Amino acid sequence: MSAVLPITLRDVSFTPGGRLVLDRLNATITTAGITAVIGPNGAGKSVTLRIIDGLLQPDAGTIRFGTR
Repeated sequence: MSAVLPITLRDVSFTPGGRLVLDRLNATITTAGITAVIGPNGAGKSVTLRIIDGLLQPDAGTIRFGTR
């Protein structure tokens, strides 16, 4: 299965139960290959990946696949 690139996140926010997890995240993955998401515990890495996969819905912002 191949990814549809680029993947673009614009102003993505996620606040479950009133706890701010993602605050206006902006990111773009533009090339095929391995992409690493790094950061300390609790930084929102897993939540970001779940939002990209559609397992969680952001409270605000947009995720686009294959469009610039």
